[in-house]
Amino acid sequence: MESLTPGVDELVSAKEAALLLQRSRSCIQRLQKKGKITAIPTNNAKYYFKKSEVLKLKEVLISKSKANEKV
Repeated sequence: MESLTPGVDELVSAKEAALLLQRSRSCIQRLQKKGKITAIPTNNAKYYFKKSEVLKLKEVLISKSKANEKV
């Protein structure tokens, strides 16, 4: 889904971030606590993440896994 406002990042839920990264929701929480991904809190006690940041993290995780395969 594209952002309807140019220059504004689309937000994804923790569940959507987990699906994008092919990780569990608890892994998303650990990544957030380690500062690997920034959570954006809302009034309803849910956290959201910038989709662009999630996709950048996905690239980092992919490149790390490829580097580990070469060893």
